[in-house]
Parts: sequence; structure tokens; C-alpha cells
Amino acid sequence: MYQTDHGLFDGDSWERLCQVCFRLKYSEEGYQPIEASPGDFGIEGFTRTGRAFQCYCPEYNYAADELYKKLRKKVTTDLRKLITYEKELKKYLGKVKIKEWILVTPHSRKKDLVRHCNSKAEEYRKKALSHLHKDFDVMFMDIDFFAKELPIALGQVDIQVQLTCTIQPSAADVANWGSTQSSLESNAQRKHRARFNPEPGDIEERVGKLTTKTIFNYLEGNEKLRSWEELYQDRYERFQKVTSHFERRVEEKCLIPVSNNDKLLNEIRQELTNRLKTEFPELDILTIEDLSEHAISKWILECPIDFT
Repeated sequence: MYQTDHGLFDGDSWERLCQVCFRLKYSEEGYQPIEASPGDFGIEGFTRTGRAFQCYCPEYNYAADELYKKLRKKVTTDLRKLITYEKELKKYLGKVKIKEWILVTPHSRKKDLVRHCNSKAEEYRKKALSHLHKDFDVMFMDIDFFAKELPIALGQVDIQVQLTCTIQPSAADVANWGSTQSSLESNAQRKHRARFNPEPGDIEERVGKLTTKTIFNYLEGNEKLRSWEELYQDRYERFQKVTSHFERRVEEKCLIPVSNNDKLLNEIRQELTNRLKTEFPELDILTIEDLSEHAISKWILECPIDFT
């Protein structure tokens, strides 16, 4: 599986996603998919304006050099099919001549691929194939070319988004944050201590570990929210509204004394997780749980979650 900011993909799921994106982005150009059966002709769809698309998803998140080799090989191999299946392709294309052959892949990473595409375009223009335009070009697109179409496409193909954190907070990051936000750290310590009844002999050690976990969840969640805001600003803003509204409910629940504060906290956590599942079905369960933990950690560090 290949990890992207929008989720995990294999060859089949990537092609399904791309086909929806093509239909959305190029509907006015008369996009026409080509089924893989009975054979792969080197394109998986085309427009009446002469764009032809081939999808490719690597098996793994290769290093840049290895990924370039995979992409270069894919371009070279699939372009040969334009020669092998010239007669078959003309039956699908009709009067359309392919002006742009476009490899669509999650990431490219190396500019060397541009040079390779330019070289292959020049090579194939010289072949003067009957179904290729005289100005034939070879290009590639990555996932960012379909930023506008992705939210709709992901929902249609039932692929859930998994928000990632590029750099996870380190132990030093957690410690530094606690030293600069001592009042918030003290809030967390006080509230975690109130979860124990009766208090164990090693309560301070346990409170310390819970506080560290809270700060970690808060910092990691901030990074994932920043990623979400960049990718899907409208859904990020919806999340802020949902959690802000839910926060008022949390404040009210915490005003009522209970005999078991830990049980109350877990009830709040579960209720929030269920609410996020309903509101954001496009997010995978791990992301939902991480966002729930972020909100809980924020409320522990600040004021909404408190124990009377």
C-alpha cells in the first residue's frame, strides 16, 4: 500500500479514485474511460480534446531515486503499448488523436522525470503514429492536480482519509512545551490526579505519565489539524464548529459532581468519538480517534474538562 496525505492506496483503489477525478475535472472535454478488460492498451481513459491518461500507484513509499526508476519504467513500458495496440486504440479513439499522454501517480518527487517525459515525447513524435497528434507530448500529474475534485471523489469510491503527522513530537518537544506552559501542565496534573479514587501509592508517577501523554496528543493533533486545514479547509472548519459546540456540553457535564471522574472522562471521550464518526465519515477510524484525543487533551490542559 502507498501512503498519501489522503489515505492508503493500492493499484485498484488509486485507479478508481482517478477515474472519478477524471470524470469530474474533464467532463466538459468529453472524458471517456477505457475498461482494462480485455487488455491494457496503455491508456485508461481519454478526452475528446486529446488527453489520454494512464494511472500508476507504486506498491510502497519508495525513496526518491527508487520511485523515479519505477515511474521512468512505467512511462517507457506503457508508451510502447501505443505502438503495439495502435489499431485497437483507433477503434476507441475514433477521430481523436492523442495530444497529451499523462501518467497519473500519487507523487513524483524527482524533476528528472520531466526530462524523461520530454525525451519520450520527442521520440514518439518522430514515429508519426496515426493516432498520435503531431504535437504529441508526454506528461505526468500527481495527486495535487486534483485537489478540488478529491473530496468528492474520495466519498464516491468509499476511500477514507487518514491524516498523517509528518514529524511526531519528541520527548524533548513535550518537555519543552510543559516548561513554557507550566500553568496548563499543572491543570493536567491536577485533573489526572482527580481521576484516581482511591489514590495508589505511585500516583505521582502515574499522573506524570498521563500528563506527558496528554501533551503529546495535543501537539500531535495540532500537526494533523494543520494538515487537514491545508487539504480540506471546509471540513476543518466544520470540525472546529462541531468540537466548539460539543465543548459546551462537556462544561455542563463537568459541573455535576460524580463519584468516578475517570468514568466521566471516558464517557466524554466515547461520546465525542461517536459524534465525529457521524460528522466525518470520510475520515478513517484511527484519524477519528486521534482527533478525539486531541480535543480531550486540549480540554484537560485548558478549562472545559474539570472535576468538582
